[in-house]
Formats: sequence, C-alpha cells, structure tokens
Amino acid sequence: MSDPALTSSQFDASLSCVECGGASLERKSDKFQCGSCGAAYEIIDSVASFFREESAATGPDSDRMEFWNQGWNDTSSPFATVEREDPAELREAFHSMLTAQRYPAVIWLSEENVRDRVLRPGARAVIALYATRSAAFYWYRIRAVLAGNFTKRSVERWVDRRTEGEWQTDGRENQHTRFYTRSEFRGLIENAGFKVTRIEQSQLQLGDIPVMGRIFRPLLPSKALRKCIAPFGMMLIAECSPNDK
Repeated sequence: MSDPALTSSQFDASLSCVECGGASLERKSDKFQCGSCGAAYEIIDSVASFFREESAATGPDSDRMEFWNQGWNDTSSPFATVEREDPAELREAFHSMLTAQRYPAVIWLSEENVRDRVLRPGARAVIALYATRSAAFYWYRIRAVLAGNFTKRSVERWVDRRTEGEWQTDGRENQHTRFYTRSEFRGLIENAGFKVTRIEQSQLQLGDIPVMGRIFRPLLPSKALRKCIAPFGMMLIAECSPNDK
C-alpha cells in the first residue's frame, strides 16, 4: 500500500483483546497482556498469536495447520536474509500485481481498516479461499476424471496432489486443498460469528486460461496476458465484520 507502515506503538494501539474486546493490551517481552481480563497472547519469533485457548487445533485440523505452517516457513525463509528495505519493495510490487489483477481484497483495503486489524467493533476482515466455480478448478476436475477418478473423494485427492506443489513439506503429499462455493464460504464466515458485507470472485486473466494460457504466454506481451476477461479467477474474497448482535 502507499500509506507508510505503522510504527510499533501505532500497531500496538490498534489491537484489542480477542477474549473481552478490551483495548488495553500491554506488550511485554514474550507476550501481549490484556489489562482488562488478564488474557495473554504469546509473541513467537516476533509475531503475536491472537488465538483463544479453546481455538487450539486438534486431530486433522492440527495436521493441516502444521503442514501449512511448515510450508509457509519454507517458502518465506528468504525474507529473513534480505535487507530491511527490500520487504517493503517486494510488498509494493505484490500489491501492484494484485491491483492490476483487480483483486477485490486489495481494492477494498484502506489505512483505517489496517489500523483496526484484530477486529475491534466496526473493523473489517478480508478473507480469501479457493473458488469451486473457477476456470482452474473446473479444469483440474476434468483432468482428474480423464485420469480415471470417478468419485468425489478420488477427484479431491487428485487435485490435492497437483496443487500447492511448493508446499510439499517433508516429502508429504498435500491433502488439504479445499475450494468453496459462495454459499459455502458465506456459511463458514457466518458460523464463525461474522456477518458478510460482500463476496466477490477474482478476475480470470488471459494468461491463466487453462490450456490456452500456455499457448498465449510465449506469443503475447505481459500486458496482454494480464487482461482481465471474466470473474472466474481462483479466489473467492469476502469482506466481513464481527456480528455484534
């Protein structure tokens, strides 16, 4: 974003307690402590973890979380070695790329919303998940059937093995790719106690059309490949806020 990054004190002041909603969070050496209810939130590797105790993942959810966390650590580890100003430049480049693709999540962001993250009353969250009705996942499912997978579960496993390839941590196959319709996505959010303000799908770009995109890439300039042709991109993006009822 073009807005200057928040200072540490500004960021701390924007936080509120997940347990009671209080705004009196005090930063200590290894945690944030709520002055209202006493809840504590660990700071791990300089990142605060704002989870309720009862939100701890167990069983399959725990394995899924560990898989993605490890993949994220492996993928983002180069950021630990770059100069201080480089991450800001990379962020700006990534933001520009998403803006060019007309991602709703980027267009909706504002300085006010970023200052209110961790969702005080009136703040908003922007969440993205894979879209069932996207060109990419339609093509994946067609390929799965052509490969001899005729049940819903076998199709899902085939798609798992062929997505998020860079996240294949410790030699394990990905078993955790999920995609959602708009109604399923809305249900997830509302069941978690949020109200949905809007849901949009990312744009499909010319260079990302299954099969045809590979043909276009060596033939067309990058500007033409980025042309948005329809709202059938891979991501559903929802804007939501806490349900204060």
